[in-house]
Order: sequence, then C-alpha cells, then structure tokens
Amino acid sequence: MNYTEIPFNHPTEIHHLYENDLLIDHEILRQIIALPRKTLIQDLELILESTSLDLDIYEDESEKTSFVLHALFLLNHLNSNESLPKIIQFFEKHSDKDNIEFWLSDHKTETLWNVFFNLGLSNLDAVKNALFSEIEIFTKMGITNGIIQAVLHEKIDKQIVEPIFKELLTYFNSTSVELLDSDFVACVCSDVVEIKLESLYSIVKELYDRDIPNYGFNGSYENLMLEQNSNHIRKPYIDIFELYEHITSTWNDYLSYKEKTKHLKKIDEVFIKMLSENPVIKQKNNFIEYEPQMPLLKEYKISRNDPCSCGSGKKYKKCCGVDA
Repeated sequence: MNYTEIPFNHPTEIHHLYENDLLIDHEILRQIIALPRKTLIQDLELILESTSLDLDIYEDESEKTSFVLHALFLLNHLNSNESLPKIIQFFEKHSDKDNIEFWLSDHKTETLWNVFFNLGLSNLDAVKNALFSEIEIFTKMGITNGIIQAVLHEKIDKQIVEPIFKELLTYFNSTSVELLDSDFVACVCSDVVEIKLESLYSIVKELYDRDIPNYGFNGSYENLMLEQNSNHIRKPYIDIFELYEHITSTWNDYLSYKEKTKHLKKIDEVFIKMLSENPVIKQKNNFIEYEPQMPLLKEYKISRNDPCSCGSGKKYKKCCGVDA
C-alpha cells in the first residue's frame, strides 16, 4: 500500500516523514510533535504496522525509508510507554536479518538502545519476552544495551533487572549449543559483568566452560572478568533534535561529497607524513610498497621447566640441564 493510501489522522504532517530522511527540517519535526498526542501516537504506530515484508516495493530510490526511524524516535520523544508492545511487534514482524538491516542498518547497535532505555523500563516483562522471541540477534543486543545504560544512568536499580539476565543465562546453560547464537550469549555475559551482577558470575563461568559464548566478542572468561574493573561507558541520552543533528553531521551516509573529500584529504596528509618518516615504506606509481625486512630474531633460551629438547619427555632441569 502506498503511504498516501494509509488512513492517517494527520496525513499532511505524517507524509513528511515518508518524504524526508533524518535531514528533515527541524521546524517540520516541531510541527509534528505539536499535534494532539493521542492521534499522533496512533499515526506513528500505524507507520510501524503498515510496513511490508516485501522490500521490493521500496526499491524506488526516490522514496525514503527513514519513516520507520522517524516513528521510533518520535514515539520515544513523546515518552509513549503504551507504544512499547507495538514497537516490539514491529521487530518480531521483521525478524529476518536482511529485513531488519534494511529498516535499521547501523541503528540496531548505535541508536536503538535509546528507545528501550526510555520506554523499556515501563514494561520489563514485555522486554524480557522480546529477548526470548525470534527477534533478530543484533536488535536484541540493542535492547539489552538500553537496559544496561538505564542501570549506568541510575534510572533503575540493577537488582530489578537481574532476574531477566538470570533467566537468559539459565536458558543458555540448559539449551543445546546448536540452538543458541554465540554472539548473543557473549553479549549477555558482557552485560552481566558490565553492571556487576556478581551473583550470576558462576553461570557465566559455566557457559564459558562449555565454550558457548563467541570468544571473538569478549575473549576468554578471564579476559571478561578483567572488564569488571574497567570504567564502563555511560552513553549520553539526548533529545530527538540533538540525535538527528549528531547522526547527520557525523555518520558517513549523511556527509556531503565536500565533507567526505575533506575527511579523505586529512587521511592522505597523515599517510604522506607516515611515508616520509618511515624508511621501510616507499611510494611507487601511486601504489605502496613495503620493502622486505629481515625479522628481528630473539635468541631463544630454554627454561629449566621446559620440555627437554632431546625428546626424552622429561623437563630440561631433570635431563640435559641437570648440571646447568
């Protein structure tokens, strides 16, 4: 269905969300926000409900697809806690990886946390059910990130969210490895350590003993435990206008050709300086060549507790090194 055929309460204003990406004029945003709250929320929820699973209908490059982001960010700005079930239904509907990538792209991990940071705390049962649903994995990570940020911002006590993480970890530990996503398991383990839910560390250890979490995410269990002593990042929670300004002024997709060229020029200047200072590297016909260098070899000295080099299987100190 074409968006002009959707029965919005405020079609003139809502159509702006379909016709503009995040570079939308802030005055238009203010006009939309000033609409009657109840009917505006109905329209924003209708945007989410009316999205199609058939992405081919959005292939026309002249049609913007940021209207979903507008709806999510505006519902969040309006503190529409009552919209949380509709938001979760959208993610359940678009649980396919390619589908949610089309709608959210990098926003899954970069900005989605804002929505659940603000709206998720009003209905933690709905949030928990979402984490156990078929929602796409990186979307789930955005949800848990919102919870973690709420704890770090002291909007909610960590003891209140502890049962959610305990239930997740227990589920992971009682489920066949083949049915689990190792990235999400690693993410939840990292979340537990980040807000120091120490009563759950033993379950985290069991998961690592079973080699379930993706080691590329946090490293080993020992590496993960070192993180609890780090200064954890409390991300700034900003309003919709600051958020749009941040995204459109720093994200590569929104940078103009001139800005991108300026950015690349800075990179070139740094690289040219590196070329002039490093004799190992030289430039030839616009390509970079690395002159082969002899590796620096450190003389190996056998330790007394190392296996003896003679192949006896004994320690060096009890074999050829007994008189050393």
